Amino acid sequence: MGWSSATKCAFDKNILQPGIPIIILTGDHDTFMHEVTQQIGATTVLLKPVSADALKEQIEAAVGFSI
Repeated sequence: MGWSSATKCAFDKNILQPGIPIIILTGDHDTFMHEVTQQIGATTVLLKPVSADALKEQIEAAVGFSI
């Protein structure tokens, strides 16, 4: 999910569901945007390019079990 999708989710309360983690994948290195994204409900923000192992680790951390 990118920045535009995250902001859409922030304003559409029917999309965000408690307990469903949101992992943002972005090429934007602006730390302010990362902070805002997390404030609107993102679990974590990963910078592209992201390795498969790093993504897997973040997914496992977000859901609370290994996949």
